Amino acid sequence: MSKIRLLTGIRLIATIVVLLIVPVPTTVFAQIKIDPGQRIVLVVDEYKAIRNFPLIVAERLGYLRSEKFDVTNVRDDIFHAELLADGRADAVMAYYHHNVVNNSEGRPSKAIVALGTTPGMKVLVSTQAKDRIKSLSDLKGARVLSGGDGSSKTTIANALAMKGGLELNDYVRLPTYGKEKNAQLLKEGKADVLIAPVPEGDYYESIGVASVWLDLTSLEQTQKALGNAFPSSTVFMATDRIKAKPEIAQHLAL
Repeated sequence: MSKIRLLTGIRLIATIVVLLIVPVPTTVFAQIKIDPGQRIVLVVDEYKAIRNFPLIVAERLGYLRSEKFDVTNVRDDIFHAELLADGRADAVMAYYHHNVVNNSEGRPSKAIVALGTTPGMKVLVSTQAKDRIKSLSDLKGARVLSGGDGSSKTTIANALAMKGGLELNDYVRLPTYGKEKNAQLLKEGKADVLIAPVPEGDYYESIGVASVWLDLTSLEQTQKALGNAFPSSTVFMATDRIKAKPEIAQHLAL
């Protein structure tokens, strides 16, 4: 069974959003002091992606330059869930949807910091399909370029379909092939909808093959489309790690 198919409705996604983004109460940790010699490993997924820009700023300002903090990129051959599970990493900075997937697969994690309230994506409709696709229910039968089964873009596509009263198999999910190939499919009428992070979405508009249908960089449109805010990047930890090392969660949250 697909890990995303474990989500049975948009209400479940809304519930997960509320439950997984938990504040780290400073009152609980008021007397906790982090060991000056402790090494905190924060794994960063796509280090230079625009959604992670706050981390770049923090690093440039010197906030991360200490023996306490080691910021590193995800290695291509090791998924960050494994790094959290075996203790090689204390926390991960990545798209929020990983928390949804982690919990659906029995690896409980919680976001301790949210770096945005929207997915930071745009949903574009092809020029050929824009008169046909005007509401979420119109996604029935649509061919949607959203990438892999468990990707952030597919998570959004699934959420939109469910919000429109559809089943997940009511639309056709297509892998993404890179900007040029995606644009060709949209132009030739072989794909109807594309979900793209900013600023990639601007490329398809600029060459006239698609136009913005839903701007999920806007909190208002995100709430209207999905029913709730939906973060982009978050810093998250394994739930057991938060309980065992609350000082780490506090240090990262502050």
